[in-house]
Amino acid sequence: MRATHPTSLAEEGTGERQKPADHDPAVFSYSKENAFLHYLAKGVTDMFAKNAYLFSQGIESLIIPKECVTTVHPELSLDQALRVLTKEKLSSVPVINDAGEVEGVISKTNILDFVQQLNQREGDFSGLKEHAVKEAMNKTCLGILANSIFSFAFEVLLNHSYTPIIDVKGRFLGILTRKVMMEQVIEFFGAEPLPGDGLSVNKANEKRKWKVKHKKFFS
Repeated sequence: MRATHPTSLAEEGTGERQKPADHDPAVFSYSKENAFLHYLAKGVTDMFAKNAYLFSQGIESLIIPKECVTTVHPELSLDQALRVLTKEKLSSVPVINDAGEVEGVISKTNILDFVQQLNQREGDFSGLKEHAVKEAMNKTCLGILANSIFSFAFEVLLNHSYTPIIDVKGRFLGILTRKVMMEQVIEFFGAEPLPGDGLSVNKANEKRKWKVKHKKFFS
């Protein structure tokens, strides 16, 4: 005769698994916890799906075209470049050569640092007339390709207020700003409620508070 092995001590003698009663507190607690974990897992899955969708999108539609961007030539004097920055109320601008290629970015900070290297008196900018933009510009900011995906551009812009956009030949097409990227993130995740959003009474106010808290990304 084939031996049977009971599944628990309570089942010994029958060899059959007994179903717990519906009113058993342990069963109710397990069912409630399982339902919550299922809901939480779905929320996390949905969030990752939304992340994957947004961050896999292209950036072409977000680019500010070169015709709308102030730029300077690498041979322009630092004195003139500083005047441009001051007049346009900009902290930095792309440096574009005759071939339309990005050679770097020049900022007020770059110019002030260059003044200090000249060992001039504080506030004395007279020597800037004798030096060109190419001598003081930041040559590491050469831009990203126009066909870059959102996630790559987002990572680049975490530490920069904007980045030049170039084609495959390195020619300047425009710029992409951190402000535009962050606004896209807010708009995208605010378009559809995520799990728990029902607890928010005033979504517009919540969105405003979030933007104020992360205002450094909108500069």
